[in-house]
Amino acid sequence: MSKTLAGKIKAIRKQEGLSQEGMAESLGYTSKTTVSKLESDSVEMTFDQLSRLIEEYDLDAGSLFPLGRIDERLHTGCAICARIKAILEERNPHFVKELKTGYVVVGDHCRFPGYAVFICKSHVNDLHELPFFKRTRFLTELSLVEEAVYEAYKPDKMNVEILGNGNPHLHVHFFPRFAGDTPEKGPVWWVPKQEMYAKEYLLEGKRLNEAVMKLRSSLDRVLSKHYWLLPDDDDYEKEDERYLQRLKRMLGKRVEVKVDRPLGSAHPLHPDIVYPVNYGHIEPMLAPDGDYQDAYVLGINKAVPSFSGVVIALIRRLDDIEGKLVVAPEGVSYSDEEILKEVAFQEQYFESVLLR
Repeated sequence: MSKTLAGKIKAIRKQEGLSQEGMAESLGYTSKTTVSKLESDSVEMTFDQLSRLIEEYDLDAGSLFPLGRIDERLHTGCAICARIKAILEERNPHFVKELKTGYVVVGDHCRFPGYAVFICKSHVNDLHELPFFKRTRFLTELSLVEEAVYEAYKPDKMNVEILGNGNPHLHVHFFPRFAGDTPEKGPVWWVPKQEMYAKEYLLEGKRLNEAVMKLRSSLDRVLSKHYWLLPDDDDYEKEDERYLQRLKRMLGKRVEVKVDRPLGSAHPLHPDIVYPVNYGHIEPMLAPDGDYQDAYVLGINKAVPSFSGVVIALIRRLDDIEGKLVVAPEGVSYSDEEILKEVAFQEQYFESVLLR
């Protein structure tokens, strides 16, 4: 089996001889989209989903998911992943509450009373690395944590910071601020390190328990007021299907592609990938990642800044939240095999299907 939970789910499906549709049906999902997302690691498996998987296929829960709800992207050597592991093993006394995208904890030190942290479940360094729908949920949940800290301590101002130069794993700091809490006005980081982390400010024992209970109580009140407004996983699944239908409606339509990766250029993050075709985006059509819809341009044998053509196919990535359109000169036809050969330089790294 694969080392990641996503890979294990895929291996189980193939071992059972099931398509994604077949597994979705056996697990009671409304469509194969949920299975596709679980296999691509673009959504986290809920405890209920895990229980159904174990029961349906008579699995060994210990080998499949040894730490309960643990995100399999936890990294050895990451101090924040180690804290998450301690939460899941119920040995982190600073733990306050689990939300959909992260864990709320009170800070180790209380030089600024009420200091708390929201730790992202996924091991990513920066906010933009999260899939767009998860990023939106994470931002919404951090705003609820901010409100809860405020309600618990009633500061003059709330400082909210995403830093990470020391520990890059995505996490958010919440500092309640009061007039005169530092010798001069400025950020908390102007306080000398030896004072910030002095033993007198270390949260432990009774003080730690009181801080945890105070924030947990406040967070429960805030969640009861707002949490029902948050979308659930079914909403994301429906949005994914709406996006696919939107792509299909583009077939046969003339579009203008703004080429930002011309033929012969290298991928900005992977210089070993050189574009054998022009590649760009279509404005103002947006994809689920929040950027403009991407498109491959076929039939042009030189680098161009833009291209006007017809959408002849779409590439549906089963392990990514965004699909790709395929654009060619009007009247020029390509077989499925020819299209797949042209885009293989990039699509070989994804589980993709061609749709007409």
